[in-house]
Amino acid sequence: MLFGQGKGINSDVRGQLSKIKTSIKVKQLEKDRLVLQEKIFKKELISINKNIEQNKKKLTESFKDVRIVQDNLEESSKIFNSALAKSISLNRIILKETRLFNKMSLRFSYEKNPVEYKIRRKSLEYKIENFEKEKNVTKFSAANVKKWSEFKKNILNLQVQKKSLLVQSENELRKKKKILEATLNKRSVAEKEIKSLNKSADTLQVLIKKTSIAADKKKRSTPTNAQIKEKKCFLWPVKGEVVAKFGKNKHLELDTTYKIDCGMMIKAADFSQVKSAKDGVVIFTGQHNYYGKAVAIHHGDSDITIYGLLTNILVKQDKKVLKGTVIAELGAGDKNVLFFGAIRNRIFYDPMPSLQS
Repeated sequence: MLFGQGKGINSDVRGQLSKIKTSIKVKQLEKDRLVLQEKIFKKELISINKNIEQNKKKLTESFKDVRIVQDNLEESSKIFNSALAKSISLNRIILKETRLFNKMSLRFSYEKNPVEYKIRRKSLEYKIENFEKEKNVTKFSAANVKKWSEFKKNILNLQVQKKSLLVQSENELRKKKKILEATLNKRSVAEKEIKSLNKSADTLQVLIKKTSIAADKKKRSTPTNAQIKEKKCFLWPVKGEVVAKFGKNKHLELDTTYKIDCGMMIKAADFSQVKSAKDGVVIFTGQHNYYGKAVAIHHGDSDITIYGLLTNILVKQDKKVLKGTVIAELGAGDKNVLFFGAIRNRIFYDPMPSLQS
């Protein structure tokens, strides 16, 4: 409440200022927490990017390894196939010559022709020796083929694992970026709210200072209705019907209930212009907890008038206004009622006796 009754303006404004300062502390803590989260997320992004680069590098190296293994596998397969073909061919030749050698041995004795016997025997031994060599080459190359095949299989499996890790890291990277972006947006909102709250706090502090200076210039007791009536210094802010007077009034909706009004309610024509009741300086414009959009004008000493339930405000704070200056507008329908209040020495009083006929 900006314009309290009994407690005075400064008391209410200081209470509102205290709440705003508390809100600023809460928002500052929220902002600090978000800044800390940003730092954590940025470190995580750096780590994830590093892992992605390492996985890409290892994946590239694995492709090179696959090519090397594939070349070795092809070479081993070529040697194996060649040795196998030779060993099969030699095996057939040996079998053929062995049968021929045995057949010739049965028909006649090689003792009559030892040279031919030695030649045939040496030839057969030479072929058997070559056969054993090719057989060993086949066995060795077969082992190499198996070895390189296993290498290739393992590397391909590692490639699959690296690709999977790479996809996971990239998904995690996208997720963290979204979280970081959301955190940055939240921090930006918190900073804007802190800025807005600081601005409100500054405005309230200025208002406290102004009202304190005005009150300290001259302290007067609350005037009696007779004293106020003599002056008749207020211009009617709008033309209309008084639907609620200052003080105790019957509730419009609850017949058996009464309420205390610290001002008067004037029902005017739709879209009526609201005028300043007296020369003064605008000390407040904005949203009020009880009176909606409101304007407060300081008229010197400790006199202040309040205009509430406005639709459009047409003046700015610190603007000097003359008596009869248009300061705001009312709305239509149930929005064409004006709240009009008067304060002296920080206390609301009945403005009716001060209104000119």
